[in-house]
Amino acid sequence: MRTRHVSVLFFLVFAGCTLRGSTERLLVEDRQITDLTTHSQNQDTAFGLIKQWAMRNYNFPQEVIALADPEAGLLVFKEFGVIKRGDGEQIAIGYTLTMQVVDRQVRFIYTIGDPNVPDITTTDDGRQMEEYFEYLKIRILKAIEEDELLQPE
Repeated sequence: MRTRHVSVLFFLVFAGCTLRGSTERLLVEDRQITDLTTHSQNQDTAFGLIKQWAMRNYNFPQEVIALADPEAGLLVFKEFGVIKRGDGEQIAIGYTLTMQVVDRQVRFIYTIGDPNVPDITTTDDGRQMEEYFEYLKIRILKAIEEDELLQPE
């Protein structure tokens, strides 16, 4: 009888740890954020300002800008965001920022990590990356609206 209680206790502890670990994972479908925003510029001006913003704000813009198609109004940035975990550990998580630029609108598609790679990020990591996306989006929209190139902070 004692062996049975120990086995049941072990099973409950193991199941609890397993469930806890799975709920802290960022699901693949949660890795992508899409946002449609408006601005006051035409496609060519907005596209040029975003590209210039990237050239000034990324250390290696040639490596970050994966695609720049002015006719289609499509810009794709691939980079890493550095986040700090609760234990003080800093990790870099890759992201892809796709922008579809048209007259007076930009569709931002922000993908955290690589959907083809097994998920290793926690939901807290995902929240921090979402905050980083909001930061990037605000700075890019500010560059479009103010028709000025923001300097790196």
